[in-house]
Amino acid sequence: MPSENTTKSDAPPEASLETIKKLGSLVLGKGNIERWEAEGLELDDAVYEKAYEAFNEAFKWGQSQGSGLSSISHSFNAHDIVASAQEVPAWFEAERAQYIDQHQHPAVREAFADGALWYGHINSVFA
Repeated sequence: MPSENTTKSDAPPEASLETIKKLGSLVLGKGNIERWEAEGLELDDAVYEKAYEAFNEAFKWGQSQGSGLSSISHSFNAHDIVASAQEVPAWFEAERAQYIDQHQHPAVREAFADGALWYGHINSVFA
């Protein structure tokens, strides 16, 4: 029988951290990450973990709706995901406000203005 790992750690194993960073990058958007890094904002691992958690929460919500996943769409609030996991500069906060103000979908704009990290929508041919 294999021995049990009794080590307690809040940190994910290295392989898991790599997966978390990949999925977190998809949620945040590669272009966003590159632009933020060019401005001098380095993202902590906690940001990728927060993005991963937001994705999982949104995905579980979609599954709970009972309709096919193809009829569910999600929007992720990359700015608030980052700001909820690490300190951000003033220019980042200004960019966040501008992004929210310019969002075309009123319900998403309202949810993001209230600090929601994601917004799920069930698509309908009658919408």
